[in-house]
Amino acid sequence: MEVGNSSAFASAVQGLRRAVDSANNTGAEIAKQASSAVDKQSDADINEPLVKLRVEEVSIATSSRALETADSTIGTLINIAV
Repeated sequence: MEVGNSSAFASAVQGLRRAVDSANNTGAEIAKQASSAVDKQSDADINEPLVKLRVEEVSIATSSRALETADSTIGTLINIAV
């Protein structure tokens, strides 16, 4: 069995990396907007970044489940082969 770049495992890890990077960038954007609003003594419009952060949260959860499934499948295949 080949576990390469096209495998479910690699795809799940790649999805996790992308989602975490995007969540980090979105968090920084929220902090920047909030800080700017404090400096200007105005309200920050962070609705869109908060929605994006929630989307990344769901993406992370989905990729995590895919990773767990791939891990379980590989474990089962190893147990069958041994």
